[in-house]
Amino acid sequence: MDISSISSKIVYEEFLSRKVIPPTSQNKYKKEHPNLSVDWKKIYSLTFSVTLDTKLRAFQYKLPNHIVYTNDRLYKFKIVDSPLCAFCNSENESLEHLLFFCKASEVFWKEVLSLLAIHKNELLNVSLTDVFFGKFVIDKDFTVVNHVLLLGKYFIYSCKLDNIKHSLAVFKAK
Repeated sequence: MDISSISSKIVYEEFLSRKVIPPTSQNKYKKEHPNLSVDWKKIYSLTFSVTLDTKLRAFQYKLPNHIVYTNDRLYKFKIVDSPLCAFCNSENESLEHLLFFCKASEVFWKEVLSLLAIHKNELLNVSLTDVFFGKFVIDKDFTVVNHVLLLGKYFIYSCKLDNIKHSLAVFKAK
């Protein structure tokens, strides 16, 4: 490249392209889960390969960035009266609890996974990281499984917002 054709804009853009600052939420996940080994590029691009729905894409973007608000955080902001889970009222409603550890969510995921097992002829297990970020270590039906996980997460959160106890029957009706 000829030095006379280099402008400050080109130099600045080159500088920005080399400077990579991960979102602060990645550091939070690393602190909370030190053994967590994930490929953040895959996580952020997964949504674009499993759905065209903009609401689902936006929701999945918000999850790893901790922008989805639960009663635990809303209580700290004095927006809700209690930090307890909207479904079980027994534990603080964190994202992890709401989407995975709550008894109602556990039952929901078991029902969904049993339906998937019937259609795939294969038993599928999911972990908290699979639910949060996507399931990457599967060979068959990668897109279908991750789309179902995304729909399930969005459905659970929508039920929380609508004050509806979630179940597979309600999921099918929506």
